[in-house]
Amino acid sequence: MSFEFLAEIDHALYPRKALADARQAYRDYCSLKIVPLGSSKARIVITVNDAYENESRQVILDFLNYLLDTSIQTLLEEEPD
Repeated sequence: MSFEFLAEIDHALYPRKALADARQAYRDYCSLKIVPLGSSKARIVITVNDAYENESRQVILDFLNYLLDTSIQTLLEEEPD
């Protein structure tokens, strides 16, 4: 049985590029489904791969930390100097 985590996010804080980067980086550990909720929000569903089911909590926490870090880096790169 796979473990799933659901969250609603705002693209102002979590840009689409950061979501794509995190999805790619964690593809061996989990899958990411993105359900649009209008133009600026989305629901994400993170499903931990069966091989890491015993470490589901850690995989989810690591994914979310990576996503936040990547989001901040993306936002900082977009800021004008």
